Amino acid sequence: MTFRQSDGPAVSAAKAAISTATAYRFEQDHRVPSSREKGRGRRRPDPLADFFDAEVVPMLTAAPELRAVAIFDEMRRRHPELSAGARRTLERRIRAWRALHGADQEVIFRQVVPISRDLGCYPPPSPGWKIGALVQRHNGFQAVGFDVAIDPRIAAGLFG
Repeated sequence: MTFRQSDGPAVSAAKAAISTATAYRFEQDHRVPSSREKGRGRRRPDPLADFFDAEVVPMLTAAPELRAVAIFDEMRRRHPELSAGARRTLERRIRAWRALHGADQEVIFRQVVPISRDLGCYPPPSPGWKIGALVQRHNGFQAVGFDVAIDPRIAAGLFG
């Protein structure tokens, strides 16, 4: 932020093409994000630490089709001290577990060829072209992605 030497953070951010919030954050700490200290992690104790591996994982292993809400209801029945706010935490934890240990997902590699308006090709020679002793005729240029074709009668006059 060499612009900061003469301008304020807002003007310097505009000149450097960064957000104003980034400029103010850079004012506080000049280090790059990779060299800064990591965040402080969890802000409250893990509500699922006591029973997730012991109770929830065996349930998921035995019946992988169980929904997270059903498992949460069962855990609330078994552990009355579990708060309702832990439902979303349990859903995230189950989704992460299923991603690593759940059933294999079908993998699809889509092969989509984008159609460009400026591309075209010549089809293989058809009657009208002379190749060796054979006489071939060509139907003309084919534009890829368009419904454009040269009438073979016209092409015969052009290439015949």
